[in-house]
Amino acid sequence: MSESSAANPFDPSQWAGVDGFDNLTDITYHRHVGEGRANGIVRIAFNRPEVRNAFRPHTVDELYRTLDHARRS
Repeated sequence: MSESSAANPFDPSQWAGVDGFDNLTDITYHRHVGEGRANGIVRIAFNRPEVRNAFRPHTVDELYRTLDHARRS
């Protein structure tokens, strides 16, 4: 990760949504945009602020699916 992206890891220009995961409702899944080792970084975040990011079975299903994909890619 470059020095500028390390200063602000939430800079939207540094992340791209992962293809095939546009239908997630409870979490977000992004891959770092860049070359080399930094390209292997993913960001998975909970996105249910209306219930303070509480888990439900659907949240766990989405989390499992994205973690499994990240592990294999």
